[in-house]
Amino acid sequence: MSVVLVTDSITGIGLATALHFGRLGDGVYAGVRNIATATELTTAVEVEKLPDFSGKRTSVARGRNP
Repeated sequence: MSVVLVTDSITGIGLATALHFGRLGDGVYAGVRNIATATELTTAVEVEKLPDFSGKRTSVARGRNP
């Protein structure tokens, strides 16, 4: 298992990449600006039983845990 960091995972290539690696069984840290707008990503994690690291949220912009 690899660990992958994907930025801008809400739509497009970022979303597809995050889901692709998650479906392969890799650990994916999906970077999003607002978790509330990441509905397609969060739904896929729930429905497909993909690993969920959302309990470990960190704000890179602020340089600290929220």
